[in-house]
Amino acid sequence: MPASRPDGRWPSCCTTASPTSPSSSPHPPPFNGASRALGPHLADDQGGLVSEPVFRARLIAVGTAPVPHPLWLVDPSGTDPSSETSRLLRRLKVPEDRVRVYPNQTAAWAAAADGDGLAIAIAHLVAPRVQRGELRVIGTPATPMEIPWHATTLAPDRRPPLAGAFRRFLATAEALHIMRSPGSGVPPSRFRPPVYVTIWS
Repeated sequence: MPASRPDGRWPSCCTTASPTSPSSSPHPPPFNGASRALGPHLADDQGGLVSEPVFRARLIAVGTAPVPHPLWLVDPSGTDPSSETSRLLRRLKVPEDRVRVYPNQTAAWAAAADGDGLAIAIAHLVAPRVQRGELRVIGTPATPMEIPWHATTLAPDRRPPLAGAFRRFLATAEALHIMRSPGSGVPPSRFRPPVYVTIWS
């Protein structure tokens, strides 16, 4: 799918582990109908939400080869000035006319693999493509950049039992393994029905 400029408007959508930041809304989208989220820090000043760091990820640049002045290929989080993606672009002093926005991370990575530019990626999520030789990690002065993932739930007095159970699960070694290798799968004896977590872009 063709990219848009950073000032383009993409419909709001849910993505997987996109390095975004919360919107200015006092009631962030994941809590309109959900009781837990995994992503950026969302705790509000009124104490209605509690965000706790559970995982430290790294943002990296990927492409086919280093180039002097590449186009930077990003998902819609690149249009949010408060997102980790935008923060990395500022660190790299990337001008707006060198940024192209794609509807999701997968599309940006595919364009980078086609040689259209460099994409910003969460290291452990893009690792399979790097291992297959589709992409290379490209060194930059600002990468790797560490970013924390937070588990955000309602305050304890309003938290449903399932949300509390999910938060406790995130503290386990098995949860850490799943977050680092989400596509590795588990043996049938360890499979449990999925818990759906809303992560926004």
